[in-house]
Amino acid sequence: MNKASEESIALAAQIAKMLAGRDPCVQGAALGDLTATWLAGHIVPGDPGATKELRRQLLAQQMELIVNLIPLNERES
Repeated sequence: MNKASEESIALAAQIAKMLAGRDPCVQGAALGDLTATWLAGHIVPGDPGATKELRRQLLAQQMELIVNLIPLNERES
């Protein structure tokens, strides 16, 4: 496992502890806000159209990652 993978797993575990026991709507809203903040940090200077496309691609990749992680997380819970 590489350093980035190890770091992301550790960070996810910390965030999971913060979300544990909270209403699912609150969890979803918090994750949505964090995702929006992450996407807002990706820009193509001077090109709003390219920025929108970049964010669309990143969000699609993120959704694919999430879908692929669901079976792993089901087995762990």
